[in-house]
Amino acid sequence: MTTPQDAFTPRAAGARRPTLEDVARLAGVSRAQVSLVVRGSARVSDASRERVLSACREVGYRPNLHARTLAQTESGILGVLVSDLHNPFFAEVVDGLQEGVRPAGKQLVMASGGRSPEVEREALEMLLSLHPTGVVVLGSVLADADLEELLGRGLPVPVVSVTRVVGSALVDSVSIDEAAGAELAVAHLAELGHRRITHLDGAGGAGAADRAAGYRAAMRRHGLQDRAEVCPGGFTEAAGAAAAEELLHRCGEDLPTALFVANDIAAVGVLSRLAEAGVEVPGRVSVVGFDDSWVAGSRFTALTTVRQPKLRMGLLAVAAVLERAAGRREPSRTVVEPELVVRSTTAPPARVGRGGQG
Repeated sequence: MTTPQDAFTPRAAGARRPTLEDVARLAGVSRAQVSLVVRGSARVSDASRERVLSACREVGYRPNLHARTLAQTESGILGVLVSDLHNPFFAEVVDGLQEGVRPAGKQLVMASGGRSPEVEREALEMLLSLHPTGVVVLGSVLADADLEELLGRGLPVPVVSVTRVVGSALVDSVSIDEAAGAELAVAHLAELGHRRITHLDGAGGAGAADRAAGYRAAMRRHGLQDRAEVCPGGFTEAAGAAAAEELLHRCGEDLPTALFVANDIAAVGVLSRLAEAGVEVPGRVSVVGFDDSWVAGSRFTALTTVRQPKLRMGLLAVAAVLERAAGRREPSRTVVEPELVVRSTTAPPARVGRGGQG
Protein backbone atom coordinates (compact mmCIF):
# COMPACT_ATOMS: atom_id res chain seq x y z
CA MET A 1 0.00 0.00 0.00
CA THR A 2 1.24 3.47 -0.83
CA THR A 3 1.80 5.69 2.20
CA PRO A 4 2.21 9.49 2.25
CA GLN A 5 5.89 9.07 3.07
CA ASP A 6 6.45 6.74 0.05
CA ALA A 7 4.82 9.23 -2.29
CA PHE A 8 7.35 12.05 -1.99
CA THR A 9 10.26 12.36 -4.39
CA PRO A 10 13.34 14.55 -3.98
CA ARG A 11 13.19 18.08 -5.39
CA ALA A 12 15.77 19.42 -7.78
CA ALA A 13 18.92 20.79 -6.13
CA GLY A 14 18.70 24.51 -5.49
CA ALA A 15 14.96 24.71 -6.26
CA ARG A 16 12.51 26.43 -3.95
CA ARG A 17 11.15 23.99 -1.40
CA PRO A 18 7.55 23.11 -2.34
CA THR A 19 4.93 23.96 0.26
CA LEU A 20 1.57 22.62 1.38
CA GLU A 21 0.00 25.54 -0.47
CA ASP A 22 1.65 24.40 -3.73
CA VAL A 23 0.26 20.91 -3.27
CA ALA A 24 -3.21 22.19 -2.31
CA ARG A 25 -3.34 24.48 -5.34
CA LEU A 26 -2.38 21.71 -7.75
CA ALA A 27 -4.67 19.13 -6.16
CA GLY A 28 -7.60 21.54 -5.94
CA VAL A 29 -8.14 20.93 -2.24
CA SER A 30 -7.66 22.91 0.95
CA ARG A 31 -4.36 23.22 2.81
CA ALA A 32 -6.03 21.48 5.76
CA GLN A 33 -6.81 18.44 3.59
CA VAL A 34 -3.21 18.23 2.41
CA SER A 35 -2.08 18.39 6.04
CA LEU A 36 -4.39 15.49 6.92
CA VAL A 37 -2.99 13.36 4.09
CA VAL A 38 0.60 14.15 5.08
CA ARG A 39 -0.15 13.07 8.64
CA GLY A 40 -1.69 9.81 7.39
CA SER A 41 -5.13 10.69 8.72
CA ALA A 42 -8.04 8.41 7.89
CA ARG A 43 -10.35 11.43 7.74
CA VAL A 44 -9.84 11.93 3.99
CA SER A 45 -11.63 10.19 1.11
CA ASP A 46 -9.63 7.83 -1.08
CA ALA A 47 -10.16 10.08 -4.11
CA SER A 48 -8.88 13.17 -2.31
CA ARG A 49 -5.92 11.22 -0.89
CA GLU A 50 -4.83 10.01 -4.33
CA ARG A 51 -5.21 13.52 -5.78
CA VAL A 52 -3.04 14.98 -3.00
CA LEU A 53 -0.40 12.25 -3.30
CA SER A 54 -0.24 12.74 -7.05
CA ALA A 55 0.25 16.49 -6.55
CA CYS A 56 2.97 15.79 -3.97
CA ARG A 57 4.86 13.65 -6.47
CA GLU A 58 4.48 16.23 -9.21
CA VAL A 59 5.81 19.21 -7.21
CA GLY A 60 8.36 17.12 -5.31
CA TYR A 61 6.95 17.90 -1.90
CA ARG A 62 8.66 16.29 1.11
CA PRO A 63 7.25 16.65 4.64
CA ASN A 64 9.32 18.41 7.27
CA LEU A 65 10.03 15.38 9.46
CA HIS A 66 11.39 17.52 12.29
CA ALA A 67 8.19 19.56 12.36
CA ARG A 68 6.11 16.40 12.19
CA THR A 69 7.99 14.91 15.14
CA LEU A 70 7.41 18.04 17.17
CA ALA A 71 3.74 17.93 16.23
CA GLN A 72 3.26 14.55 17.88
CA THR A 73 3.16 16.23 21.30
CA GLU A 74 1.43 19.31 22.70
CA SER A 75 3.04 22.25 20.95
CA GLY A 76 2.71 25.12 23.43
CA ILE A 77 0.40 26.89 20.98
CA LEU A 78 -3.00 28.35 21.74
CA GLY A 79 -5.04 28.33 18.53
CA VAL A 80 -7.42 31.25 17.98
CA LEU A 81 -10.18 31.07 15.38
CA VAL A 82 -11.66 34.52 14.64
CA SER A 83 -14.88 34.67 12.65
CA ASP A 84 -14.36 38.25 11.43
CA LEU A 85 -11.03 40.10 11.47
CA HIS A 86 -12.83 43.34 10.55
CA ASN A 87 -14.66 43.47 13.88
CA PRO A 88 -12.58 45.38 16.46
CA PHE A 89 -14.43 43.62 19.27
CA PHE A 90 -12.53 40.42 18.51
CA ALA A 91 -9.21 42.25 18.35
CA GLU A 92 -9.77 43.51 21.89
CA VAL A 93 -10.63 40.01 23.13
CA VAL A 94 -7.36 38.82 21.54
CA ASP A 95 -5.56 41.42 23.67
CA GLY A 96 -6.90 39.56 26.71
CA LEU A 97 -5.84 36.21 25.26
CA GLN A 98 -2.33 37.53 24.67
CA GLU A 99 -2.10 38.86 28.20
CA GLY A 100 -3.27 35.50 29.56
CA VAL A 101 -0.96 33.20 27.58
CA ARG A 102 2.27 35.12 28.12
CA PRO A 103 2.78 34.06 31.78
CA ALA A 104 1.97 30.47 30.78
CA GLY A 105 4.73 30.44 28.15
CA LYS A 106 2.31 29.86 25.27
CA GLN A 107 2.07 31.49 21.86
CA LEU A 108 -1.06 32.50 19.93
CA VAL A 109 -1.62 31.23 16.40
CA MET A 110 -4.61 32.86 14.72
CA ALA A 111 -6.76 31.91 11.75
CA SER A 112 -9.80 33.67 10.30
CA GLY A 113 -13.06 32.02 9.35
CA GLY A 114 -14.18 34.99 7.25
CA ARG A 115 -17.76 34.57 8.55
CA SER A 116 -17.99 31.46 6.34
CA PRO A 117 -18.79 28.02 7.82
CA GLU A 118 -16.71 26.31 5.12
CA VAL A 119 -13.65 28.50 5.63
CA GLU A 120 -14.04 28.28 9.41
CA ARG A 121 -14.14 24.49 9.23
CA GLU A 122 -10.86 24.42 7.26
CA ALA A 123 -9.25 26.91 9.64
CA LEU A 124 -10.22 24.84 12.67
CA GLU A 125 -8.84 21.70 11.01
CA MET A 126 -5.56 23.52 10.48
CA LEU A 127 -5.37 24.72 14.08
CA LEU A 128 -6.13 21.25 15.43
CA SER A 129 -3.39 19.81 13.20
CA LEU A 130 -0.86 21.90 15.17
CA HIS A 131 -1.59 19.86 18.32
CA PRO A 132 -2.31 23.01 20.33
CA THR A 133 -2.76 23.27 24.07
CA GLY A 134 -6.27 24.42 23.24
CA VAL A 135 -8.34 26.46 20.83
CA VAL A 136 -10.34 29.63 21.48
CA VAL A 137 -13.15 30.25 19.00
CA LEU A 138 -14.32 33.87 18.69
CA GLY A 139 -17.83 34.31 17.29
CA SER A 140 -18.05 30.95 15.51
CA VAL A 141 -20.63 30.62 12.72
CA LEU A 142 -20.33 26.83 12.51
CA ALA A 143 -23.44 24.88 13.48
CA ASP A 144 -23.21 23.16 16.86
CA ALA A 145 -23.37 19.72 15.24
CA ASP A 146 -20.54 20.55 12.82
CA LEU A 147 -18.33 21.91 15.58
CA GLU A 148 -18.94 18.88 17.80
CA GLU A 149 -18.27 16.50 14.90
CA LEU A 150 -14.94 18.21 14.16
CA LEU A 151 -13.85 18.04 17.78
CA GLY A 152 -15.18 14.56 18.39
CA ARG A 153 -13.06 13.00 15.66
CA GLY A 154 -9.97 15.06 16.40
CA LEU A 155 -7.54 15.18 19.30
CA PRO A 156 -8.94 15.74 22.82
CA VAL A 157 -8.11 19.45 22.70
CA PRO A 158 -9.84 21.90 25.08
CA VAL A 159 -11.98 24.35 23.12
CA VAL A 160 -13.52 27.56 24.47
CA SER A 161 -16.15 29.53 22.58
CA VAL A 162 -16.21 33.26 23.32
CA THR A 163 -19.49 35.23 22.82
CA ARG A 164 -21.43 32.17 21.67
CA VAL A 165 -22.74 29.37 23.87
CA VAL A 166 -22.23 26.09 21.99
CA GLY A 167 -24.62 23.28 22.80
CA SER A 168 -21.87 20.69 23.17
CA ALA A 169 -20.46 18.92 26.21
CA LEU A 170 -17.01 19.25 24.60
CA VAL A 171 -16.89 23.04 24.54
CA ASP A 172 -16.47 25.66 27.30
CA SER A 173 -18.03 29.06 26.74
CA VAL A 174 -17.35 32.59 27.93
CA SER A 175 -20.19 34.92 27.07
CA ILE A 176 -22.04 37.98 28.23
CA ASP A 177 -25.59 37.99 29.59
CA GLU A 178 -27.09 39.06 26.26
CA ALA A 179 -30.61 39.48 27.67
CA ALA A 180 -29.32 41.74 30.44
CA GLY A 181 -27.47 43.81 27.83
CA ALA A 182 -30.63 44.25 25.78
CA GLU A 183 -32.51 45.24 28.94
CA LEU A 184 -29.93 47.95 29.66
CA ALA A 185 -30.35 49.37 26.15
CA VAL A 186 -34.16 49.33 26.17
CA ALA A 187 -34.40 50.65 29.76
CA HIS A 188 -32.11 53.57 28.92
CA LEU A 189 -34.18 54.53 25.89
CA ALA A 190 -37.50 54.06 27.69
CA GLU A 191 -36.33 56.23 30.58
CA LEU A 192 -35.48 58.96 28.07
CA GLY A 193 -39.12 58.82 26.94
CA HIS A 194 -38.83 56.68 23.79
CA ARG A 195 -41.73 54.41 22.95
CA ARG A 196 -40.95 53.44 19.35
CA ILE A 197 -37.74 51.49 19.87
CA THR A 198 -36.78 49.24 16.95
CA HIS A 199 -34.12 46.53 17.10
CA LEU A 200 -31.86 45.90 14.09
CA ASP A 201 -30.77 42.29 14.63
CA GLY A 202 -27.50 40.44 14.03
CA ALA A 203 -28.75 38.06 11.34
CA GLY A 204 -27.74 34.84 13.07
CA GLY A 205 -24.35 36.05 14.31
CA ALA A 206 -22.98 34.95 17.69
CA GLY A 207 -25.32 36.20 20.42
CA ALA A 208 -27.74 37.80 17.95
CA ALA A 209 -30.73 35.61 18.76
CA ASP A 210 -30.31 36.15 22.52
CA ARG A 211 -30.02 39.92 22.03
CA ALA A 212 -33.22 39.93 19.98
CA ALA A 213 -35.03 37.79 22.58
CA GLY A 214 -33.74 40.06 25.34
CA TYR A 215 -35.02 43.09 23.45
CA ARG A 216 -38.51 41.60 23.13
CA ALA A 217 -38.58 40.67 26.82
CA ALA A 218 -37.41 44.16 27.80
CA MET A 219 -40.08 45.78 25.64
CA ARG A 220 -42.70 43.67 27.45
CA ARG A 221 -41.34 44.66 30.85
CA HIS A 222 -41.63 48.32 29.90
CA GLY A 223 -45.16 47.89 28.57
CA LEU A 224 -44.04 48.44 24.97
CA GLN A 225 -44.70 44.97 23.56
CA ASP A 226 -47.19 46.32 21.00
CA ARG A 227 -44.46 48.54 19.57
CA ALA A 228 -41.69 45.94 19.53
CA GLU A 229 -40.18 45.56 16.07
CA VAL A 230 -37.16 43.47 15.04
CA CYS A 231 -35.76 44.26 11.60
CA PRO A 232 -33.16 42.24 9.64
CA GLY A 233 -29.65 43.57 10.08
CA GLY A 234 -26.23 42.02 10.58
CA PHE A 235 -22.90 42.35 12.34
CA THR A 236 -21.14 44.39 9.63
CA GLU A 237 -21.10 48.07 8.73
CA ALA A 238 -22.63 47.29 5.34
CA ALA A 239 -25.45 45.33 7.00
CA GLY A 240 -26.17 48.24 9.35
CA ALA A 241 -26.29 50.71 6.45
CA ALA A 242 -28.60 48.41 4.50
CA ALA A 243 -30.94 48.03 7.49
CA ALA A 244 -31.09 51.82 7.89
CA GLU A 245 -31.79 52.19 4.17
CA GLU A 246 -34.69 49.77 4.46
CA LEU A 247 -36.13 51.73 7.40
CA LEU A 248 -35.82 55.00 5.51
CA HIS A 249 -37.55 53.50 2.48
CA ARG A 250 -40.34 51.88 4.49
CA CYS A 251 -41.01 54.53 7.13
CA GLY A 252 -40.28 57.77 5.32
CA GLU A 253 -40.76 60.63 7.76
CA ASP A 254 -42.29 58.35 10.38
CA LEU A 255 -39.08 56.73 11.58
CA PRO A 256 -38.81 55.09 15.01
CA THR A 257 -37.33 57.54 17.48
CA ALA A 258 -34.77 55.01 18.74
CA LEU A 259 -32.75 52.12 17.33
CA PHE A 260 -31.06 49.37 19.31
CA VAL A 261 -28.47 47.93 16.91
CA ALA A 262 -26.99 44.42 17.21
CA ASN A 263 -23.37 45.61 17.49
CA ASP A 264 -21.18 48.71 17.25
CA ILE A 265 -19.91 48.08 13.72
CA ALA A 266 -23.45 47.77 12.38
CA ALA A 267 -24.37 50.90 14.37
CA VAL A 268 -21.61 52.80 12.54
CA GLY A 269 -23.25 51.79 9.26
CA VAL A 270 -26.60 53.02 10.60
CA LEU A 271 -25.15 56.36 11.68
CA SER A 272 -23.48 56.83 8.31
CA ARG A 273 -26.66 56.14 6.31
CA LEU A 274 -28.82 58.33 8.57
CA ALA A 275 -26.32 61.18 8.18
CA GLU A 276 -26.44 60.82 4.39
CA ALA A 277 -30.25 61.05 4.57
CA GLY A 278 -30.10 64.18 6.74
CA VAL A 279 -31.55 62.41 9.80
CA GLU A 280 -30.04 63.95 12.93
CA VAL A 281 -28.73 61.70 15.70
CA PRO A 282 -29.84 61.99 18.46
CA GLY A 283 -32.09 64.92 17.52
CA ARG A 284 -34.47 62.82 15.47
CA VAL A 285 -33.33 59.24 16.11
CA SER A 286 -31.36 57.89 19.06
CA VAL A 287 -28.99 54.97 18.44
CA VAL A 288 -27.58 52.36 20.86
CA GLY A 289 -24.96 49.77 19.88
CA PHE A 290 -23.51 46.70 21.56
CA ASP A 291 -19.90 45.71 22.47
CA ASP A 292 -18.22 49.05 23.32
CA SER A 293 -15.42 48.37 20.85
CA TRP A 294 -12.89 51.16 20.34
CA VAL A 295 -14.90 52.53 17.42
CA ALA A 296 -17.79 53.32 19.79
CA GLY A 297 -15.55 55.47 21.98
CA SER A 298 -14.14 57.47 19.08
CA ARG A 299 -14.86 61.18 19.48
CA PHE A 300 -16.35 61.14 15.97
CA THR A 301 -18.76 58.30 16.82
CA ALA A 302 -19.40 58.77 20.56
CA LEU A 303 -21.85 55.88 20.48
CA THR A 304 -24.02 54.93 23.43
CA THR A 305 -23.55 51.18 23.73
CA VAL A 306 -23.62 48.06 25.89
CA ARG A 307 -20.11 47.22 27.07
CA GLN A 308 -18.73 43.71 27.04
CA PRO A 309 -15.63 43.29 29.27
CA LYS A 310 -13.48 42.17 26.35
CA LEU A 311 -10.10 41.97 28.09
CA ARG A 312 -11.59 39.98 30.97
CA MET A 313 -13.36 37.62 28.56
CA GLY A 314 -10.03 36.88 26.88
CA LEU A 315 -8.37 36.20 30.23
CA LEU A 316 -11.23 33.92 31.29
CA ALA A 317 -10.97 31.99 28.03
CA VAL A 318 -7.24 31.36 28.53
CA ALA A 319 -7.84 30.26 32.14
CA ALA A 320 -10.50 27.81 30.95
CA VAL A 321 -8.16 26.30 28.33
CA LEU A 322 -5.29 25.88 30.80
CA GLU A 323 -7.49 24.35 33.49
CA ARG A 324 -9.02 21.92 31.02
CA ALA A 325 -5.61 21.02 29.58
CA ALA A 326 -4.40 20.26 33.12
CA GLY A 327 -7.42 18.02 33.69
CA ARG A 328 -8.66 20.08 36.63
CA ARG A 329 -12.28 20.37 35.55
CA GLU A 330 -15.00 19.56 33.03
CA PRO A 331 -16.28 22.05 30.40
CA SER A 332 -18.34 24.86 31.89
CA ARG A 333 -20.20 28.01 30.97
CA THR A 334 -19.01 31.40 32.25
CA VAL A 335 -21.37 34.36 31.95
CA VAL A 336 -20.20 37.93 32.56
CA GLU A 337 -22.35 40.97 33.16
CA PRO A 338 -22.74 43.87 30.70
CA GLU A 339 -22.59 47.60 31.42
CA LEU A 340 -24.30 50.53 29.71
CA VAL A 341 -22.02 53.30 28.46
CA VAL A 342 -23.90 56.51 27.67
CA ARG A 343 -22.38 58.85 25.10
CA SER A 344 -23.75 61.28 22.53
CA THR A 345 -26.07 59.23 20.31
CA THR A 346 -29.03 59.08 22.70
CA ALA A 347 -31.36 61.82 23.96
CA PRO A 348 -35.08 62.27 24.73
CA PRO A 349 -37.34 62.04 21.66
CA ALA A 350 -37.84 65.41 20.02
CA ARG A 351 -41.11 64.78 18.24
CA VAL A 352 -44.44 62.96 18.30
CA GLY A 353 -44.84 60.42 15.50
CA ARG A 354 -48.10 59.17 14.05
CA GLY A 355 -47.95 56.18 16.40
CA GLY A 356 -47.86 58.40 19.51
CA GLN A 357 -45.11 59.94 21.63
CA GLY A 358 -41.66 58.61 20.92
